[in-house]
Amino acid sequence: MRARDVRAKIAESLEAIVPDTIASASDKFVHASAIHDIVLRDRTFVIERAAPQEPSTALLATIGSSPDPYIIRFVVQVFYVLGDSTQDRMLDDGDLVLDALRGLANEPQIRTIEISGSSDIDDANSVVAVWDVAVTYDRRQA
Repeated sequence: MRARDVRAKIAESLEAIVPDTIASASDKFVHASAIHDIVLRDRTFVIERAAPQEPSTALLATIGSSPDPYIIRFVVQVFYVLGDSTQDRMLDDGDLVLDALRGLANEPQIRTIEISGSSDIDDANSVVAVWDVAVTYDRRQA
């Protein structure tokens, strides 16, 4: 697994979320490849590398091979348009985002995942929910 594969798995898991608090009929989580690609709409998200990957000191038991653990840190940002129910959508989505991210631990090449809620950032038109995500993955396993 490579670091870009980890990012792709994060995006895939978030895009699979079915929101339970709906602002419009087309509400879904949509991955924007970069912050400058954002079309401001609810649940658009960006995954950015927070720091270069590095070898992990974690001891991994991998049957039949020598593990090569790396750790990569990402910042996951989910954008919301300001409105009457923005806080409700963010509160309900927070649980779903965490469930999706924690589910990554079921991937065979992902060994650990640490998630911390970083902040909510308000501006004139939107609110951004931000999580820091650190993933330990096995570089040698395909």
